[in-house]
Amino acid sequence: MTRDQFDRIDIENAKARERLSDVFEKLGIKVKGKMCLCPFHIEKTPSCKVDDRKGRYECFACGEWGDHFDILQHMRGLSFVEAVEELGGVRPATPEERRKIEERQVEIEKEDAEEAKRKASRVQQLVADAQDWRETLVEQYLANRGIVLGGGFGLDLKFAPRLGYYGFADAQAEEIKLLGEYPAMLGKIRDERGAVIGVHRTYLDPAGVKLAPPGDAKRNKAKKITGDMRGGLIWLTRASVHLGMGEGIETTFSWYLLGGGEAIGWDAEATSLAAGVSVSNISGRCTGRIRHPRNPAKTIPNGIPDLNQPGIVLPKTVHSVALLGDGDSDEWATRQCLVAGGNRFKHQGVDVFVSMADAGVDFNDMLVRP
Repeated sequence: MTRDQFDRIDIENAKARERLSDVFEKLGIKVKGKMCLCPFHIEKTPSCKVDDRKGRYECFACGEWGDHFDILQHMRGLSFVEAVEELGGVRPATPEERRKIEERQVEIEKEDAEEAKRKASRVQQLVADAQDWRETLVEQYLANRGIVLGGGFGLDLKFAPRLGYYGFADAQAEEIKLLGEYPAMLGKIRDERGAVIGVHRTYLDPAGVKLAPPGDAKRNKAKKITGDMRGGLIWLTRASVHLGMGEGIETTFSWYLLGGGEAIGWDAEATSLAAGVSVSNISGRCTGRIRHPRNPAKTIPNGIPDLNQPGIVLPKTVHSVALLGDGDSDEWATRQCLVAGGNRFKHQGVDVFVSMADAGVDFNDMLVRP
């Protein structure tokens, strides 16, 4: 049986028996201040929010989201029915339970709509207030990374001279708060129609390097996202016949400057660039996960895209894409994500190449090393 074959209220009733954070803890994932290390990608600082009241988790770095059953299915390889049984099975909700669940769902849907409206307004405001990035700290930051670009590059990049940084004040903090204002490089995240759905922020030190975040160093990051990222791209040039797509802005530019396109026979003039925001966003959702070949306690994507779930849709002008993988993250997980993304794009009629950085480094490391 699938989720759709169960009564929605009975499923919500089953979830209500156990806090989602407790399910995470039982899976060996420590939750602090509603945040945890994302179980769907390799990271050093927490990006995944676990909301017990709504019974949902969402990773702000890779875009993965779900509920009690999703995390059990992904982490333990269970079917939906098996995940339901893990939480004690389904029993019919009483009229009183049904009434309370329905009221809570109405409240949550209202909160979600209000939050989506606030995020959309924040995205619009960020874009409206942003400045051109040329001859600003952004240009200095990129140059310090060995990235010097001519006209036509950095299409959807912007500069914010002063942007509020919200994070955890210290290791004991449970809630985020404003910790200061800093300059930032902004990247507009667009959906397949070209609409701006989110903004990627890289906070900068006035010296022209990536900011060492204030507050709790283990949880606060220099790179953050406002709005949505799922299925979106940061276009670094206008779309053309060939497309180089890396996870980050710096990685994608560096691959191009290293001659990555020419190495696979592409004409540099016909090569466009876009950042996929995260390797998980490049892959989109997969149909399942498999055991990590080097660490059976962990799982990685199975490389088969779930084409029933939304993902990146490439413009019709793109005939071939090179997916770029960093060598300083988990190689197996990265490759599986790129395989899934490649299979997704093949279904769109696009030729696919995969280009991996050298082991232990990313493309920017390769660009700046002696």
